[in-house]
Amino acid sequence: MIEERTPPEWLRAGRAILFEGWTPPLVPDLEFDAGKMVKAMKAVNANVVRFPANTFNAFFPSRFYVPDPNLDGRDILKEAVEAVHRAGMRFVAYVGLATPVGDATAEARPEWLQIDENGNHRSQRFYRDDAGAWVWHDICSHRKAFRAATHNFVQEILANYEVDGVYFDGPYYWTHCYCPDCVQSYAERVGDKYPQLKGQRGDYPKKPPSPELDMSDPEIQKYMLWHWQLEQELCEDVASLVRNDRRDPALIFHGGGIYKFDYMKPSTHLKLADGILAEHGLNFQHRYATSMLSKAAGKPMWAYTGAFNMNTRLWNHGAEYTQEGFSSYAAGTLSAVAAANRLYYDLSGKDDVKKVFDFQQQHWRLLDSLEPMPWVAIPYTDSNGKWYNGWYLRSKYNLGHQSAFATMLDAHVPTSGLLNEQVSDVETLKKYRVLFLADFAAMSDKEAAAIKQYVEEGGSILATGQTSAFDEMGQKRDESALKELFKCRPEETADRVADTYISLRGNHPILDGIEPGTLLPNVSHVIVEPEQDARVVADVIYGSSTISPGIIVNEYGRGRVVYMPVMLERSYAIPPGAKGVEVYLYDRNPVIRRLFKQAVAWLAGDIAVKVEDECGFWIVPSVSKNKSKMVLHILNMVTINYDKGFAIRNKVFARQGPAIEIACPFKPQSVTALRTGEAVGFSYHNRRLTFFAPVIGDYEGILIEREAESR
Repeated sequence: MIEERTPPEWLRAGRAILFEGWTPPLVPDLEFDAGKMVKAMKAVNANVVRFPANTFNAFFPSRFYVPDPNLDGRDILKEAVEAVHRAGMRFVAYVGLATPVGDATAEARPEWLQIDENGNHRSQRFYRDDAGAWVWHDICSHRKAFRAATHNFVQEILANYEVDGVYFDGPYYWTHCYCPDCVQSYAERVGDKYPQLKGQRGDYPKKPPSPELDMSDPEIQKYMLWHWQLEQELCEDVASLVRNDRRDPALIFHGGGIYKFDYMKPSTHLKLADGILAEHGLNFQHRYATSMLSKAAGKPMWAYTGAFNMNTRLWNHGAEYTQEGFSSYAAGTLSAVAAANRLYYDLSGKDDVKKVFDFQQQHWRLLDSLEPMPWVAIPYTDSNGKWYNGWYLRSKYNLGHQSAFATMLDAHVPTSGLLNEQVSDVETLKKYRVLFLADFAAMSDKEAAAIKQYVEEGGSILATGQTSAFDEMGQKRDESALKELFKCRPEETADRVADTYISLRGNHPILDGIEPGTLLPNVSHVIVEPEQDARVVADVIYGSSTISPGIIVNEYGRGRVVYMPVMLERSYAIPPGAKGVEVYLYDRNPVIRRLFKQAVAWLAGDIAVKVEDECGFWIVPSVSKNKSKMVLHILNMVTINYDKGFAIRNKVFARQGPAIEIACPFKPQSVTALRTGEAVGFSYHNRRLTFFAPVIGDYEGILIEREAESR
């Protein structure tokens, strides 16, 4: 058993650049100069680098992994470690766990490779559409020879290089493998014949790497549980090597286990880690949701800022990078420069990065002390990610979960995450005024009992879609586990979108100011049969025909319930990667946003943040753990490109900040703008703070400090 521990200070303060081993100057040709990399780190005020020990091949003369053919006697890992340490900086070794390998490793280690149903090794081009691209070959993380080599490879790095931390990318298992090790392991562990599942490598990530699996099929579940157990054991093995090293290096894992990535392991491996690195935050909302779940796991997180880029010989970013970096702090994560190889070649972007890192260097202790303001919590569980979500990253539960976070952010509602067993802990639930169960379909009896108790004792829930309609293994229940709260019985799920709407009836606080009969767009809904005394305040209509209740409100014990059989959060915010008819809908409907804001206000009995709805800013409040400080992160939404990470903008248009009123549990002594140091005038009455925000460029943090108690 690997015990959890407090992450080291340098990890929580790390100003990291991510030096990639999949691009120049390391591949396809070797033109790396460690001194040049350190120069780039100094130019941007970085203090940590994540540097590859291996990608297609190893970057040092390893005895257990095939060295890169271009090394020519060099030890690139040693050169990098020594140069970084001479500069007084930290070094994190990147180790790929079953990441694809190059021709040299594939030819020397065929016993590591995945085998398809026809007995062939799986491979594809890296940089898909380039006829001259390098070929990569897929590793099977279950192969005995690979696992033994990986164990020795990690030991070799720890024994010979003074690394400050190790980051594990993976393990990956791209699609069904039919190697002898998989077949034998399945027979020994499961006691059954290995299933014949048609698999394909796919044109990842344009196309799915595997065919769709019925994750509710007991045979598929048995197969996946076997796979995930093997992945967890591999993570535990390499984690124990790092934890037992005499120098006590930091242990960092890939955060993909939260939002399940293809065959990626569930989030259980995160408990082993000191910190999490999340790749490719698709936009601010995606980084925010991932960060909230890493905080729920109790781990600090670094997030990619500046998208991974294939054109590494130019910076290829403008002021947009600075905006994205500051928004990472608002999301509760630290900013890590993705594909920092661009800075190695082109330092024209040094000021874009340095502004972000200078701010972090000055304020990291404050940032590290903050937690999201406890108002609304959106849970995520592996049960939903595995059995209800389906087999692929961009599936219904993950997308809906991200949509729920986006909806709350746009409505200026403080939002946190909960993860796995926290959902069944009543005392944890009581920290929040509202639970947003966003299509939380796969729910155990223990979780349902905890949620009922939470509501009985004064908590409130906002639930959508098929919440509680399945058990923790994704099996359909005869009736919802929360039927007493919802006052209805689900009959079937419909994905009809064309000419399908939510019609609002009016006459309830959540519909105040919205004209009765207003129509809202529909993405997906559950047809339900309401109980006789159910209070229905909206309907699902197809054309002009009413087909089912759309919103039901209820009071249960001392708590309140809003149940939307419709998944309105998905209609409001359609995340990148959503497939199907959703692409034909407009999103960010202001009436949906108002409806959710008023629903939370009715459920919580108060509004946390009051700001003009169309002000063009995001207001993200957080509170220090000792409750002596608050920080309001204010993001200029007009300036920042939040919808994708691939953009160049050279101009930030500063705007006057909005008037803000926020619930504040203590009497403030001062309100200060962190970036400018400017004192901000304020008033405080009835535990609410009111002030006018200063002029905002891309981002400003407003620090609110408690008045010292009189002795």
